[in-house]
Amino acid sequence: RITFAVPAAIAAARAGELELADKHEEQCAYLANVVMRLPAWYAAHDEVRGHIAARRGGGADALARFAAAAVRFRDAGHPIDAARCDQLARS
Repeated sequence: RITFAVPAAIAAARAGELELADKHEEQCAYLANVVMRLPAWYAAHDEVRGHIAARRGGGADALARFAAAAVRFRDAGHPIDAARCDQLARS
């Protein structure tokens, strides 16, 4: 389920469907923190929260979440995901 919830939340946020993005983010939070409990999923949840914050106009908050996701992805051994989040944190 988390492999659906993460991209669904990001897609909904990018489309401006924030109510739907919030619902998927709640699933991401539960799945990352209760079910999966693995570093890369914590990073993915940070990225989701970054996209939602960015769409809501939370510039500094969004950038901080993307930066946190990049660090977590890098620490989990996911350099491609880390690079994507680094780029988002700089934009």
